[in-house]
Amino acid sequence: MKPDEALALSAQDLNDWLNRYAVGKAVEVPLLAGYCAWVDVQAVKAVGAVDDLELAEAARRRGHSIVLSDEAFVDDSACDEAVSIKQALPESLAASLLERHPYTALRHPLSELNQQGKAPPKLLARGPGAILHISHSWGGGLGRWISDFCAADEEHVHLVLKSVGTRKAGAQALSLHLGAAPVPLKQWSLTTPIQSTSLGSYEYREILREIQASFSVEGVVISTLIGHSLDVYDLPIPIVQVLHDYYPWCPPLYATWEHPCSSCDSARLQQCLPQNPAHQFFGDEKPDWYLALRERFIDKVTGRGIPVVAPSESVRSRWQQLAPGLTDYPVTVIGHGLPVWELEAFADHRWEARDTAQLHLIVLGVLSDHKGGKTLKRLMPELLKHYRVTLLGTGEDAPRFGKHPNLTVVKWYQLPDLPEKLQTLQPAVGLLLSTVPETFSYTLSELFAAGIPPVATRLGAFADRIAEGETGWLVETSGEDLLDRLSQIDADRELLKTVRERLLSEAQRSTSNMTADYLSLLPKASPLDATRPLCRSVVADSGVSLDQGDPTQKALFVRPGAAYRLALFQFFLYSYNKCHESPQLSRFTRTVLGWVLRVGMRLSRPG
Repeated sequence: MKPDEALALSAQDLNDWLNRYAVGKAVEVPLLAGYCAWVDVQAVKAVGAVDDLELAEAARRRGHSIVLSDEAFVDDSACDEAVSIKQALPESLAASLLERHPYTALRHPLSELNQQGKAPPKLLARGPGAILHISHSWGGGLGRWISDFCAADEEHVHLVLKSVGTRKAGAQALSLHLGAAPVPLKQWSLTTPIQSTSLGSYEYREILREIQASFSVEGVVISTLIGHSLDVYDLPIPIVQVLHDYYPWCPPLYATWEHPCSSCDSARLQQCLPQNPAHQFFGDEKPDWYLALRERFIDKVTGRGIPVVAPSESVRSRWQQLAPGLTDYPVTVIGHGLPVWELEAFADHRWEARDTAQLHLIVLGVLSDHKGGKTLKRLMPELLKHYRVTLLGTGEDAPRFGKHPNLTVVKWYQLPDLPEKLQTLQPAVGLLLSTVPETFSYTLSELFAAGIPPVATRLGAFADRIAEGETGWLVETSGEDLLDRLSQIDADRELLKTVRERLLSEAQRSTSNMTADYLSLLPKASPLDATRPLCRSVVADSGVSLDQGDPTQKALFVRPGAAYRLALFQFFLYSYNKCHESPQLSRFTRTVLGWVLRVGMRLSRPG
């Protein structure tokens, strides 16, 4: 700052603003700058200097360097005015330092912010270290979990490295995001796409090196290996492995083929891949590739003693059944949580349960086949004879249901609106009819938080988390006993009320609890070992606004300045690939829609 400029902001606020504008690179200077320095005692032990100028000159005579870092803003305004640089240095050195020093550009924005007394955004106050999340770009529960983790952790900056690809190629590109921001800080196209998971990739290693050079990454959370490389396990920093699904042991992800799998050797894998309808991913990857991937994955994790986390007990036990290398390896169970704001919203939107002639059932969330869409389609006529049914947030993949006075179908809702919507609907029972084992289930957590007793299939996390007759009920995966179970609940309204009251009285787990459990597995790095993770050249000029929050609803980003024809062509190309690979569309629909999109591509093709 200028010597005569008073501090309107605190040193801490200016230090936080420095996170926005810092270059993140130490530079050499010919003298000690100001009144704060970190000195190697051994280097100057024999120096008989009487002031800073003599100390600096003596250190340089011994071949030592003095470097200036934008690691922190230090308030030295209480000290006497420092010696003038022009008086202390030869003219050539003084001119270079004053005119061409890389930190000179910091003075103006920090002075402006100081004069305005503008407080920094909370994000900039987070610690000097970054946590790198390894993710895919499919969204879903994994995307939500990472977003919740980033929002709940106030100690770190969070970076998310996403694989961007199709069902046939897990990664055609990689994109780096700041937390949940939809616009990437940077994106890399891969010359050699990664179909499933690479066993070793030069391109991937170079991308990791670039990220490390730009940011102070002090921990890695690996949530998936889809579209990534096993090279990530060679990073010389703490790593946590999270078992969100059963990949890479199970290429179809769910470890289910006709029934949940408890083992999968080479012979079963050879049979499963061509016959299991759930195997819709990763193109032409062969069983031998997955067998090699399994072996290398287990070696990487166990060889380094990497902490492994499962979101529920059923995931832990099934992984240890499936993967012999993890049978005796410690796996920690850390349940997910709901954001504090969502728990508070549910608490603010409670309702008094009242007896009605018909029980009101709600099915919350998407209704694809593996979420119970087929089961519900089959049972719906009988359900509507006795109950009111609301399907909330079915999405586009749900079966079609005919109109009925007892049936309400809502395709979409926004998550912040859910507590109020449930208060308006006041359902008595929630149905969770997944036919594959859920690893945790946010939907179950939301039913619990709203005090809606669930009836769920006896699978995975549902069986882990629901105490029969105390916090809900369990039924067979086929749904054969669902109608009988609902009839019993309908006949015993007092028990239903007791279960609801128990759910409302129990404190639900928050993302803050969850994040604290994860951070305990990552050793804290010393701030002195870290460089600034947010620097002007990487973040502030990237188009991502740190001041105005996170526009999470944006689904499409078009580079400013791109030709409209190019953007239109790439949109048609993206739509064509989605249409061609979507198992929800019939062959006829794919053919007709694909023809229309190909015409669009031909008409809009650049050049």
